[in-house]
Amino acid sequence: MSVFLSYSRRDSDLVNRLYEDLQARGLQVWMDRNAIEAGTLWRTSIVDGIQKCRVFLLVVSAASQKSSNVAKEVSLAESNGKPILPLKIDETPILPDFSYSLAGIQFVDLLQKGYEDSIAEIFNVIQQFLQTDLQDVKRSTQDRKST
Repeated sequence: MSVFLSYSRRDSDLVNRLYEDLQARGLQVWMDRNAIEAGTLWRTSIVDGIQKCRVFLLVVSAASQKSSNVAKEVSLAESNGKPILPLKIDETPILPDFSYSLAGIQFVDLLQKGYEDSIAEIFNVIQQFLQTDLQDVKRSTQDRKST
């Protein structure tokens, strides 16, 4: 799986569109409503999704910043060393709880760029993360062969 999508349910309309558009571009996107099967412990599924993702896409809004589940997901992504890509979808200032986790990370700002340009940027950034990840794997494999 390439991308873990972290968001608040209150942002579902935009998030559903985002999910569909990223999937249509060929990315494997983990989203709770589509990835957690009936009868599964949802906390376990979320932890597994974060551990297996290669990029953590965070939808930043007033609602997501108030969500304790989103805060836990960000913390897990950080502790697992996942690159975090924040997508800001409203004018809400970044709250202190999020400021620390997102310090120094460039946001994609949907309000400034518009939806289509933001999706293109997100896709390009994710592709860069995936390419870098692939190059690191190749280097690691070559290093092991030479030792």
